[in-house]
Amino acid sequence: MYKNRFNRSEIGLVMKSITIILTLFALIAKAQMHTGARFSSMAYAAVALQDVWSIQQNQAGLCDLKKPVFSLGSTPGFGDHELKIQSAIVALPYRSHFFGLGFQRYGIVEYNEQKMGVTYARRFNTLSAAINVNYHQLYIQNYGSARSFSIEAGLQYWASPNLCLGVHVANPNQSTYNSSVAYIPRRVQIGASYRFSDQLMLATSINKISNNPVDIGAGLEYGLIGWLFLRGGVSVKPLKQYVGFGIHYGQFRFDVATVSHATLGYLPQLAFSYEL
Repeated sequence: MYKNRFNRSEIGLVMKSITIILTLFALIAKAQMHTGARFSSMAYAAVALQDVWSIQQNQAGLCDLKKPVFSLGSTPGFGDHELKIQSAIVALPYRSHFFGLGFQRYGIVEYNEQKMGVTYARRFNTLSAAINVNYHQLYIQNYGSARSFSIEAGLQYWASPNLCLGVHVANPNQSTYNSSVAYIPRRVQIGASYRFSDQLMLATSINKISNNPVDIGAGLEYGLIGWLFLRGGVSVKPLKQYVGFGIHYGQFRFDVATVSHATLGYLPQLAFSYEL
């Protein structure tokens, strides 16, 4: 009689491998790392927003900080505890000068990428400008490590007390690894945010990442009560939906987001911040 060639453990290993491949492919194809649950729940339309997580989207957004802030973010594993995207950032304001440090890691033991960035931002009345330098490391088991550097720069301009315009470019020098497996993307973003009231804000952005099609995203943030914020958004290339909420209590902030993905379904993101 014919016997199955795979036992349960082998089938589990195959399914795990498929999950890992799909997850890494999705992450590499979009070159997308943890950008903070607040921004994720607003369709990543954050080029004209202000937050400690602006370190990952448009560093000029740090210029709204009043106190030092430390934050941790994570995207939980998809079918395996190793498949986490982890991030830690800290930002320090000093008068009209702002400094930031960010670290991110994603992948698995056999394949992972890490990025560390150092930011300097400066506010000039209604204009904020920032420059960021990144150190990248790629590790592939049995092949070793590759390293590279890239730069980012961003501007934000307050056209009125309620309207902010933003522009950001990452890796304009097209720095890359000496590898065909992964690359460091070039990204250009322009957008705006408008605050209708103390409770309601709209953010929009146009994004172009390397050879991917131009993507347009929009997100809303609504302050339901003083400490609870509801958020949602949509992007068009491909069509994705985003939703999340934030709890702000004293010096603490906890943000949760869910991002739709055509391959992986709904992906959660978490972030915790503490204002010193």
